[in-house]
Amino acid sequence: MTAVDCLQDKVFCSKKNITTYPSYHIYKNGKFSRSFDADTIEDFVNALSGKPPIPKLEFGEEVKVGTHWNIDDLISSNDRTLVLFYAPWCGHCKNVKPEFSKAAKQMKKANYIALDCTRYQGACKRFGVTSYPSLKIFVAGKFYANYAGERTTKGFINAFNQNRNLETPKQVKDFKISLTNTNF
Repeated sequence: MTAVDCLQDKVFCSKKNITTYPSYHIYKNGKFSRSFDADTIEDFVNALSGKPPIPKLEFGEEVKVGTHWNIDDLISSNDRTLVLFYAPWCGHCKNVKPEFSKAAKQMKKANYIALDCTRYQGACKRFGVTSYPSLKIFVAGKFYANYAGERTTKGFINAFNQNRNLETPKQVKDFKISLTNTNF
């Protein structure tokens, strides 16, 4: 492990395109491997050992934070899951965030997951996300339906309460949701 003071060794830092401080870079056999961010010692140790980074919890502890490493395991960890695919810059996403968090606090038996599509574009693409926010319901670890209800705490909770006996995707023939003036 080596530390470089870019104020003292400007030529080296310029060659390595280091423009922000602190910057952490991993080299293997003298060749650049990757850079990483580390806000804590745990982040730093995980990065050096090759473990995936632990995402920051922006939604509160009841909402699980998805990454491309853990999204499948998180979805499979509960028989009822609602995933919010979002972009931090999106105004509608910012409005949904507190409602989604409140729903997760109120309905702890359901699985609420948030995935930042600006950081994990591959995962969002794999789930067919083309706009933000996108909400998807999963049952027994399998995609069930796109959520198109109210983007409120009550709406998110109702998505599960209206369908308490959600069938597994193989058994589903028609997915029905009650249409109201607010969601249609």
